[in-house]
This record gives sequence, C-alpha cells and structure tokens, in this order.
Amino acid sequence: MTVALLLSHRGPQGKLRELVPGQAITKVVEVRRSRASKALDDLHAAVLKGEVRMLLADQLHFPGVSTRRLVRELRLWADMGIQVTLADEPSPDPAAAAPLLKLLDDHFEQERVAAIKRGMSAAGCRPGRPRVRVPKEKVVEMYRSGSSLKAIARATGISVSSIGRFLRAVIHAEGEPG
Repeated sequence: MTVALLLSHRGPQGKLRELVPGQAITKVVEVRRSRASKALDDLHAAVLKGEVRMLLADQLHFPGVSTRRLVRELRLWADMGIQVTLADEPSPDPAAAAPLLKLLDDHFEQERVAAIKRGMSAAGCRPGRPRVRVPKEKVVEMYRSGSSLKAIARATGISVSSIGRFLRAVIHAEGEPG
C-alpha cells in the first residue's frame, strides 16, 4: 500500500511515520498557511495519478481553503477508496464515510445554487435564456397572407421552430382548424 504522508504546519514527521511501519511513503506534503491551497492541489494530482491509496495526516486543516472544497476532495477520495487516517483519531472505513461526505457535498451545492438564485432575484434577474418577443400582429398577418414559416422567421429574426410553436398556440387558442 502506498501512503501519502500529509503534514500540517505543526506536525513532527516521525510521529506520523511510526503509524505506518514498513509502508512505502510516496509523497510528503507539508501544509503551510500561505500554501495550503497548493498542498491540496498536489494531493489531488497524486490521488488522480493513482500514487496514493492511503492518506495519513496529523490534522485536516487547510487555512484559506473553503470547507466546501475540502468536503469535495474528501468525497472524491472516499469514492476512490482512499483511506484518510488522522494521527490522533480513529479513522472510519472509507465506504462508511462516503454517504456522509456525499450528503455534505450535495448540501453545499444546494446552498450555492440557492445563493445564486437569491442574488439574481434581488437584482431583478430571471435565470435562463431570455424569452423570445414575438410581434403577434405581424406574424399572424404574414401567416394569413400565405407567407411560409421560413419567410416569417427571416422577416422577424425569430427561428422557424419558435414561429411554428407560436402559431400553433395562437391557432389553438383561437379555435381555428389547422
């Protein structure tokens, strides 16, 4: 089993090495206050390359890294079956931790989307693509005079499918056959 030895800014390396006697330590990442995000990026890259099957740390504290990002990383590691062990705490089975991490990650995503919607609502915006403004009189007049949908679309700058949907709705509402 390969181990990534994660050091925080306070940890003595010897204490952590004693916890994994005889294991190959492939990566030592030291987390410092000014480089915590970089340390997490390095761990992420090592995990994706398959260099790490177990992560040993004295603490999971990354100053300046959002809780959301840390939870997302932990969820990725749990989904990949990587065991995260803290020196001072018993470590849960990665399979047991995965549902909790998924729940936290989903919660953070829901909160992010809700915050975006609140911000848009406060600014008076609506999400999504703007609705097409169809000049009703002009389109109906051109249609009744025998113009094709393609010609109407060209004249109004609206797509053929939008013109077709609009005319179907108008014809259905007016009760005309057709």
